[in-house]
Amino acid sequence: MPNYVLLKTPGLVIFSAKSSSNLDQMKIHSAFYIITLLLLLSFISPEKSYEKMVKKTRKEQEKSFVKREKKANPKGKFDYFHYFDIDQKYRVKAHVQRTPDSEPFKMPTSTSRMAEYKKFAVLTFVIDDKSLNLSVYQSMRLLDNPEYKNYLFLPFKDLTCGDETYGGGRFLEMNEAVVGDSLTLDFNVCYNPYCAYSDRYSCPIPPEENHLDVRIPAGVKGWNDH
Repeated sequence: MPNYVLLKTPGLVIFSAKSSSNLDQMKIHSAFYIITLLLLLSFISPEKSYEKMVKKTRKEQEKSFVKREKKANPKGKFDYFHYFDIDQKYRVKAHVQRTPDSEPFKMPTSTSRMAEYKKFAVLTFVIDDKSLNLSVYQSMRLLDNPEYKNYLFLPFKDLTCGDETYGGGRFLEMNEAVVGDSLTLDFNVCYNPYCAYSDRYSCPIPPEENHLDVRIPAGVKGWNDH
């Protein structure tokens, strides 16, 4: 169940009842106020709660990168992160088609390193009346790591790449343990690979099958200084 936020309405005036007529009128006003408040709680609070969740996720992603960077550059300023407005249009339900028979393959990176992955599933969803597919991958290197054995990786490019967003694509993550026949794919929390900010990193390049022929103006934007 969603967590609701109590709305505090300033300027609410309560009048003393001087007659039964005034008392009845006050009860009607009070009932109307309560109904209106409940409607506001029902329709506004879930959206605000979602926005709060997205902002919290973005902050956690920022902290993860800045923590690494401070080790190499303790006095650096890390004003790297700029975002599109949160838009639930880019929070979509996706059908999951698992690919258990897929073979491991080498995924190119931003350096000479080749990362080994296996396709875990294909996600099918709709944006702007277009049926789209994205593949989700599992790192062969992390399968033996108890902390990351359920980690799934979704790199993608879209028509904003190289203009509004980083040219090397953006990433999403998910946990195998919560993947069923369908899942919620939320581009509002997609993030840049670390190599968008520094050449010291080696980042996977999204395979061609994960190049979307639509704009996804959601999540993190590009950073012009790199």
